[in-house]
Amino acid sequence: MKLKYYIYVYYDPRDRTPRYVGEGCGNRSHVHLNNADNTELRKAIAEWRALGLEPIIEIEERRYATKAEVWVREKELIAHYGRLIWCEGPLFNITEGGDGLDEETARCNAIRLHSDPKFRDSYEAGMSRREADIGYKKRRAEGISRCQADPGYQERRNEGARKSITLKNATPEHQELVRRGNATPEHLDHLRRQRADPLFQKRRAEGIQRYHERKRREKALALSLAVV
Repeated sequence: MKLKYYIYVYYDPRDRTPRYVGEGCGNRSHVHLNNADNTELRKAIAEWRALGLEPIIEIEERRYATKAEVWVREKELIAHYGRLIWCEGPLFNITEGGDGLDEETARCNAIRLHSDPKFRDSYEAGMSRREADIGYKKRRAEGISRCQADPGYQERRNEGARKSITLKNATPEHQELVRRGNATPEHLDHLRRQRADPLFQKRRAEGIQRYHERKRREKALALSLAVV
């Protein structure tokens, strides 16, 4: 079996701090230079280039035959250096390595991110810009129209949502995660900020109104079909 997979590490060119650990084959190690999926790594590369620097990329000599083998080493390195998102170390990696972002990790990351005032302000500013973008509103309206024109879309959506919510809410891990997340001072402060934000309250009221209008339409449709 051919040994084609390898581990690579991106280092900050200013002080050689490890910033990203990845795995791949071929030229995967250099793909991030022009098209990094990781937002923080992309920002860092732009910042370094503004200073006339390029990231230091080191590829380990050892090669692996399978994804499973290289994932073991990737997880080891990420755990060794630590991830910035968890305040464990300097890495920009979102996941612990391996086959990607599992659902529980994604949920934990979202809670951690939205508890960060800096991220929250940036997120809310981005949402405001998006809401003010006429092109976005047009694309969104067209997408909604296509979905509403599909007879099976709403049924599939509702069924999927019911199954997902039921499964998540039934797990003790999810209940404990929600309990701990809702009890943090950062989360409580976030809720207070939302309640004091007129724009948020306006969007919330509009969302509730749209929800009830949709429910009324669905009920009227169900009644009309029952009559037929």
